[in-house]
Amino acid sequence: MLSFFLLFIFFLSLLSPSVLSSIIPSFSLFFFLSLSSLCQSLIFSFSCINFLSPYFYFSLPPSPISHPFFTLPYVALTVSSFPPPPVYL
Repeated sequence: MLSFFLLFIFFLSLLSPSVLSSIIPSFSLFFFLSLSSLCQSLIFSFSCINFLSPYFYFSLPPSPISHPFFTLPYVALTVSSFPPPPVYL
C-alpha cells in the first residue's frame, strides 16, 4: 500500500513539481525511495507467483543480495538466463 502511495505522489510530482517540493524537499531521496518501493512490489509479485504456482517457469533462486536496489537487475538477469521451456506432446 505504501509503494502505491509513493508511486502516486511520484507521478503527481511529474505533473506539478511544486507538489513534490512541498511534500519532500529532497528529490533524489524521494526518487530512490520510489524506485526501492517499485522493486519491492516486483519482488512481492514474483513471490506470489512462486507461491501460487510451484511449477511456474520464472521461479527464481534466492537472491545473493537482499537490498532492493540490487534485486531488480538480479531478477532481470535470472529471468533472461533461463532456457526455453520444454514442449510436452
